Amino acid sequence: MRQERKEIDLADEASSDVRQGQREERALNPGKSLERKAHIFEAPFRLYERLGSTFDIDRISRLLLMTLSEQLDLKTVSIYLCAPDRTEFGLVHSLGTGSDALPASISAASGFARWLKAEDGLMFIDRYYTSGGEPGVDEVAVLTSLEKIGFSYASFLENDGEDLGILFFSSRTGSRSFDEFDRECLRMLVRVGAITIKNALRFHQLKRYRESSEQFARVKSEYMGENSVHLKTALSVLKSSLWSIESDGPGNAIMVDMARDATVRMESSLSSFLALVDAGMEDTPLDLERTDLSVVLEDCLREYIPELEEKSVTVRMKDGLAGREVFLDPSRIMVVVRNIVDNALQAVGRGGQLVVDTRVAASMPSLEDGIQLQDWNLCEGEMAEEKSALRDRDEHRRFESISEEISFQRSIEQSYAVISIEDNGIGIPESEIRTISQPFRKIHCPLEGDSGRPGIGLSVAQNIVACHGGMIFCRSEVGKGSSFSIWLPLD
Repeated sequence: MRQERKEIDLADEASSDVRQGQREERALNPGKSLERKAHIFEAPFRLYERLGSTFDIDRISRLLLMTLSEQLDLKTVSIYLCAPDRTEFGLVHSLGTGSDALPASISAASGFARWLKAEDGLMFIDRYYTSGGEPGVDEVAVLTSLEKIGFSYASFLENDGEDLGILFFSSRTGSRSFDEFDRECLRMLVRVGAITIKNALRFHQLKRYRESSEQFARVKSEYMGENSVHLKTALSVLKSSLWSIESDGPGNAIMVDMARDATVRMESSLSSFLALVDAGMEDTPLDLERTDLSVVLEDCLREYIPELEEKSVTVRMKDGLAGREVFLDPSRIMVVVRNIVDNALQAVGRGGQLVVDTRVAASMPSLEDGIQLQDWNLCEGEMAEEKSALRDRDEHRRFESISEEISFQRSIEQSYAVISIEDNGIGIPESEIRTISQPFRKIHCPLEGDSGRPGIGLSVAQNIVACHGGMIFCRSEVGKGSSFSIWLPLD
């Protein structure tokens, strides 16, 4: 130990003599000194410019080491960065020596790491042994292996109190030691490197969190969707059974009616729950297949037989597709139809009427088909601009001509399968049609005041149809009813 201290003292004296000689040299050559200083201060800006366009940790490490080696005339330089669990610093990249010869990691809790952080700056590795600490056997082995390779110095990497890593340096090529310009250049380059490394580490950390959250959301959505379908099936069977029961007395009739009301409320709540499950379906791939739309509609309407009978609502169906198959996801389109039928049944009174019509449209929608429901993610400015255009008839016509060229982005030859669901209920004010697809939006009807419908259902329906490349239009008049048309492109 005495021999080690003597060697360090001799190195300090030699370093002091060298620094004195460098000061005398700068005094004799002030122009050369200023030129070198300008070159040194330019290096961090060039490095920052190169590092600012990437979050690749390996690329940042390589560029940092290359710059350090070039500016400081280093034989070898290596960088260790903090692991995600922050228990150790792992080797990322080395310049001037093979990575196989270097220790794979250094403990973040080691005495050497704590000492280096406290000293803050370029430090002799050997000085750690005289710092008053008691290095362990493993720690001595790591530092000894680094010194054998040629590393004499180390500097701690940190930014705003966050530990990032450790840089190891060899001595400089030639006999010249580090002067104050070199140390200042090192401090600036290490500062630039620390900032970019911290940003890159944060980026990758957030990316891992996002991927984990998205995976959990997918699993949760699949689980909820699968179990919700089972609940819906069981509830449909229960509902059919309740409506087939013949009450044999006043008491039984009250109990049956209460059970029926409770079943309707449960089904409504379950439908809302299913709508929330489907709300994020824009990231879910569609299961497309050639499907007979008439069969889809019949299966959907069959689920509503008890409610239709209870409210004495008649349904007229016109099949204009003549069995023509459409390329779509039948389960998703069922969700769309259910949401529109649910809203229609809420809008009509006892003895009301629904008309379900399917047809082939050889051209794009026109004003007669109503107003297109917009994506609920549209900003308020765009929605306000579109609403003001609709208030003016001339602007409305101009909007139609523009939409044929821009908004719909369809060719004249494009044909559509159209599903229309019309009711004779309370209707929707024209000024609120365009925004009814916004989640949980309450519309105001002069006949009934604020209304809780249509909730999130139309938001989900609009998303599903848009994913099919289609559109939803609404035509309504307060007091006379509403008509929703679903436009799905044909091959």
